[in-house]
Amino acid sequence: MELKILIKIFIKYKKLFWSIMIVFIVIGCIYYVSQPKKFSVATTLHITRSISENYKKSLNFGNDFSSFYRLQADEKIADSIVAWLKSPSIVLDILKTSGQNLSEYNNNDDLVSIYNVNKASSQIVNIKFMTNNKLDGKKQVDSIDKKLNELLKAMIIEKSTSSWFKVIVEEPVIYFYEKSLIFTLSLSLALGFFTSFVIIILIHYIKEEN
Repeated sequence: MELKILIKIFIKYKKLFWSIMIVFIVIGCIYYVSQPKKFSVATTLHITRSISENYKKSLNFGNDFSSFYRLQADEKIADSIVAWLKSPSIVLDILKTSGQNLSEYNNNDDLVSIYNVNKASSQIVNIKFMTNNKLDGKKQVDSIDKKLNELLKAMIIEKSTSSWFKVIVEEPVIYFYEKSLIFTLSLSLALGFFTSFVIIILIHYIKEEN
């Protein structure tokens, strides 16, 4: 269909076109105003070690070879932390401990997607997640701290070693998360234009066929 014909069709149905566009703009504004408050929470985990003096001497701690194996062990612990924070049972325990509303989560997929976990290095793991208020964000970070250190202690007890890992959790950075009004209106306009285009073309062809 030529551009000139399309323009003529749209001019003919301009009232319908603008009516549909206005409806979508209003829907977009209602969605923007009514969207629930969300807060973006970010924190960093530092993986450290606590080692007895005797065990330190037995390792010849200053030796480069020992340091190499220490870094390898740190890497595995970082990998374990990432895996733990993607485990439905562990995440569920963290949510329960921090007093979160569990009705928001319907299945295991919901649970494993809560925490965005990124291993920045062998000793640093970054975590980001969304929450409904600042207090819940702080509670979840405290619960993560407690749960990870419990898991690490259990791992060390199982292996019966004098060296154990600890996780030090930084104070969370919490910001109010708000979807952009410009983005919401742009999406509303795009959907409105597409919908009006389809409806107008369908009406035009139906009338042409009759």
